[in-house]
Amino acid sequence: MPDVSKRKTRLKGEDFKVPKRISGDCFAELFTTFKIPLKNRENLKQLLESLIEELTSRLREERQKPHRSADGNHLKAIQENLAEVAKHVQKLVT
Repeated sequence: MPDVSKRKTRLKGEDFKVPKRISGDCFAELFTTFKIPLKNRENLKQLLESLIEELTSRLREERQKPHRSADGNHLKAIQENLAEVAKHVQKLVT
């Protein structure tokens, strides 16, 4: 992430790296660390992979656009998607 400590900056899609797929080892560590029940792990893995694919797609789309005026709408949609994912994760953990 860019250094924003010196001045207030509006971050754009091109400021972020394109997300990469999560490796099996990282999933295993995630599941162990957060004590995700075995029965919920595959669903959570699929959900996280879908989220990464969506973020990747949106960031690539954003980078191809000549104007960045739609940043707010895209970031709001991503925020809404993340909130939905958080609800699903909470259900899986409990």
